[in-house]
Amino acid sequence: MNIRELLGIALFVTGIFFMLVTALGMIRFEDVFMKFHFGSKCLTAGAISILSGAILYKGMADGTGKIVIMLVFLAITNPLASHALAKAAYSKGVLPKNLKRDDYGGNYESVD
Repeated sequence: MNIRELLGIALFVTGIFFMLVTALGMIRFEDVFMKFHFGSKCLTAGAISILSGAILYKGMADGTGKIVIMLVFLAITNPLASHALAKAAYSKGVLPKNLKRDDYGGNYESVD
């Protein structure tokens, strides 16, 4: 194995770690906004790491251009989709737990 393949495997392992952290975050946290946070940040980092690892492991193959397009697509759309879902949840009246002050709506909530 050369250094390029070892870096590819390291990125695979890093991506798997981020995917596991995403799954644990989705299970552990009850607040919908925290789940959106884990879904956008960790899942994006995991997918980008795994796809980058595939590029490094295989080298410049026929599908490298498609993987790069998927990387750009994921990096742009996953955070935007999570933001849109969080905004929709907020507009329907779902508020984060332990909210002290709501700067967007002007409502002041008590902390439980």
